Amino acid sequence: MMRFSEIVVLILILSSHCHLFTLLNLPLPLCALIAIIVIWIVIHYLRLRIQGKALVLVLNHSLAIDVCGALMPTVLALIPVLAAPSPTPTQIICLLTLSTSIAIITSLSSAGKMLVNVVRFVLTFTCLSAPLVDPLTMLVWIPLISVLGIIMGADVIPYLLILRQYGIEDKRGVFVIGGAGLHDAIMLSYLMSRGITSLIYVIQSRL
Repeated sequence: MMRFSEIVVLILILSSHCHLFTLLNLPLPLCALIAIIVIWIVIHYLRLRIQGKALVLVLNHSLAIDVCGALMPTVLALIPVLAAPSPTPTQIICLLTLSTSIAIITSLSSAGKMLVNVVRFVLTFTCLSAPLVDPLTMLVWIPLISVLGIIMGADVIPYLLILRQYGIEDKRGVFVIGGAGLHDAIMLSYLMSRGITSLIYVIQSRL
């Protein structure tokens, strides 16, 4: 099962996001409905299993997603989006392309230095995206786009390139997106981008 420290950290992360629900006027019934739907899906459809000390969602025989390392930050980033103004489709595509490109470049340029990669990725993406959206949109959307960019640029695209080069029959074991758990670049980039965008929003709102 998940380590006790991971459970504690996840509870702290969830509780620290309550201000977003208040800020965005997300109705309590909607929160309850989302929770019920997620629980129902997990119970009836998702194939969860223990791999080592991590809880992972098995997508197919060679691909899985770590609950703490990728699924949880994606859900946390997605919930505020449901009650916030949306950027235009063009803005979303531009931001996602920018995020994915920076993630690819950052991963290739500093292989093995996860914290350096995360700091460089978040600061670069946040600075470049700031002129494109207003502070509230940035507060809500940039953490989600950061998470998706890391998933695509640092995990999924390299995984697909490996499959294309070597073939699925040569893959050994299961590739886990966000396999480092709470210490994965996906979770770290989410927490860092959430903190930076929240700080920017507070500063902008008081000027």
